Amino acid sequence: MAFRKVIFATAVLAIALSSQSVASKTKNAAIPPSPTHHPPSPVYYVDIADLLDVAGPFQTFLNYLQTTNVIEIFQRQANTTKIGITIFVPRDSAFAALKKKNTLAGLITKGQLKSLLLFHAFRKFYSLAELGKLSRRNPVATFAGSKYTLNLTDDNGSIRVKSTWSNAKIVSCVYARAPVAVYEVDKSHDEHVPVITEKKLIKMSVEILDGSTVRSFVEDEFAFNSTVDGRFAALDANHDGLLSYSEMARELMSLRVLEKHFGVDEESVKPNELAGLYRGLFARFDRDGSGEVDRDEFRAEMKEVMLAVANGLGFLPVQMVVEEGSFLKIAVDRELGQLAKAA
Repeated sequence: MAFRKVIFATAVLAIALSSQSVASKTKNAAIPPSPTHHPPSPVYYVDIADLLDVAGPFQTFLNYLQTTNVIEIFQRQANTTKIGITIFVPRDSAFAALKKKNTLAGLITKGQLKSLLLFHAFRKFYSLAELGKLSRRNPVATFAGSKYTLNLTDDNGSIRVKSTWSNAKIVSCVYARAPVAVYEVDKSHDEHVPVITEKKLIKMSVEILDGSTVRSFVEDEFAFNSTVDGRFAALDANHDGLLSYSEMARELMSLRVLEKHFGVDEESVKPNELAGLYRGLFARFDRDGSGEVDRDEFRAEMKEVMLAVANGLGFLPVQMVVEEGSFLKIAVDRELGQLAKAA
């Protein structure tokens, strides 16, 4: 009898333990693990005008943005929080340097200034780290359009924003929190203006000339050197005895290096390619690679360029539209003057 009680007690205990185990398993299975809820990332609204007004000496750039209404374009892009915007901002001192060099003189219309400002922004937010990696995707289109691109390079943390015409360095991060990034650069992209903006109205004339017209002018050492020195002085806007690319840009264009029909550059040439051509010409003048051209370099290279133009024209007279005051127009006027004296 005692043995049966022991068996019965053991069986009851086994059933009880088994029931608790099943109950425990059932209870645990009935309650799923609570999901982890992550709060959505906060969206930061940034008033770009207010930011530029208080973040640093960017009043000149801000004033330009406001007078051209580009600030509204940038603000709309900033409010598209899934995309954002990246802006490269020059200090007031950078614009002051441009005014001394007279490099903003060509911005005669609101449309031209607008094009320049749009060249200072990307249509997406990029952190500083992301900017450094953009070199793998160069070139990067700007707000000015897909034809007007920038290349970024990262040299041990020193990031440069480069184009065919300039090489600006990011010197500080003004603000970088999605959707808005603002980086200070050490110069403005003013040198893009002669190529990416509307053409400036220039007085032109139709002339007949050949290679001998130009060659005779170059071989007249006194007349040629006097003209070259006078032109150098006129281009040297800040009177430092050196010419920057922006100071020489208009002179390079007046050479009509892509002459096809009556002084009109070939329309099929893209602005970036045309600017690259002019930049290449400037590099020829800048023989020591200093980034500026002195009087001797200007005189020597101008002689070679004009002789190359003479060879290109050949011996048969051609009709060409030339700019008033250009070397080609001076060569034509000199020849006409000599013919008048001989008559």
